[in-house]
Amino acid sequence: MHAAAIPHERGQRGRLRDLLTIFDEGGALVLCADAELVQLVREFRWKELFWERRERIGQAMRFVVLGHAVLEQALEPWPGITCKALFASPERDADAQAAEWLAQVAADASPRELAPLPVCGYPGWAENQDERFYEDERYFRPQGKAG
Repeated sequence: MHAAAIPHERGQRGRLRDLLTIFDEGGALVLCADAELVQLVREFRWKELFWERRERIGQAMRFVVLGHAVLEQALEPWPGITCKALFASPERDADAQAAEWLAQVAADASPRELAPLPVCGYPGWAENQDERFYEDERYFRPQGKAG
C-alpha cells in the first residue's frame, strides 16, 4: 500500500502513508463486541472505561498490539505510550478483519480514523492502577489533547 501510494503523492508523503506508518509502528486491534466499551474508548472516557468497567474489560475486550514501536516502548514503559486502534469483532479472525479494513481504506484516509488507546490503562498492566491513576493526564489525555 505504501508503494502504491508513492506515485500519487507529488514528492511528499500523504495522509494515507501517515496512517499506514502509524498503524505499523503503533497499531493495535481492539477485539470487542461490547458497543458501550468501544464507545467509551472513542469518547476518551478512560476512567469510566478502565476503572469503572474493568471487570467487563477482562471479559469482553482484548487488545492485540501490532505496532513494533509500542512493543519496544513497553520494555521501558513511560506514561504516554498510546496505540492507534482499529476495532474488530472477537467472533472473526482478527488478521482478516485488519486486512479487510486496510483494503477498503480510501486514498485520502487520515490517521484520525484510528482511535487513540493508552496502553497503560488496561487493567492489570501496571501495579499502581488505583482510581487516582486513571485521572493522571500524562497517561490518559482528554479528547482534544491526544497526540
